[in-house]
Amino acid sequence: MNKLNKRGQITIFVILGLMLVALVFMFLNLKKDKPNEIGGKSEKDIRGFFESCLETKVKQTVGILMERGGYFDNPLNISFKFRNTTEIENISYLCYTSREFISCTNQEPMLMNHLRDEIHREISNQVRICFDEIATSLEKQGETVEAKYSGFSVEIAPRKINIYVDGEITSTKSEQTTTQKDIKAVFPSRLHEVTRVVQEIVNQEATYCNFELLGFMLFYPEFEINKYMTRNSTAIYTVKHNKGVEKFNFAVRSCSFPPGF
Repeated sequence: MNKLNKRGQITIFVILGLMLVALVFMFLNLKKDKPNEIGGKSEKDIRGFFESCLETKVKQTVGILMERGGYFDNPLNISFKFRNTTEIENISYLCYTSREFISCTNQEPMLMNHLRDEIHREISNQVRICFDEIATSLEKQGETVEAKYSGFSVEIAPRKINIYVDGEITSTKSEQTTTQKDIKAVFPSRLHEVTRVVQEIVNQEATYCNFELLGFMLFYPEFEINKYMTRNSTAIYTVKHNKGVEKFNFAVRSCSFPPGF
């Protein structure tokens, strides 16, 4: 009987020991995963809120820019309708000449910078709205908030677009004050990679009056490039990265021949 009691006690101690180890393990994991609190709202939550607020506007902006050849409004464009679509697109010329037998002139040598500026201008109001909504959200949680906004910057980086806010939000609750300065949003995008290809096509058209499409895709199979010729000797190019959804359309008129030549 004593042996049974001892075995029972040992079993109980083993079970308690395992439970204690499990509790310690859970505590350490919770402590590790808990983000830094900022005014009652974690830094991760603030970034998530900012990205959610901006996401639709950024995606729409980038999509329209790429559909139209990198401009929202450019008088140097051509109206073109792709097959299997009903909409007519106004596609900008990125390389153009009105003369026959003459190579085109690159209309936007600093294309990446131009796209950055176009995005900045188009989303400017929404960035400010989203920044103010962060402060409003904290105030609704009973915090005293002081927000300072000085603008923002856009970075077109490999595989993503970054939005950095130049400003800070200081919040106070229960005599505890915290300040968040580095507010940013990150959006997946292949705009950087596609733009590099577009620049290469334009440079070759301006130099050689031609772009070796098939040869390029053999070396860089991650890109899908198509070329359509119009009646006025304009080439409509489309460039897409296989791991992205964006497609960049643009027009080129270079070394064209007169009608009937």
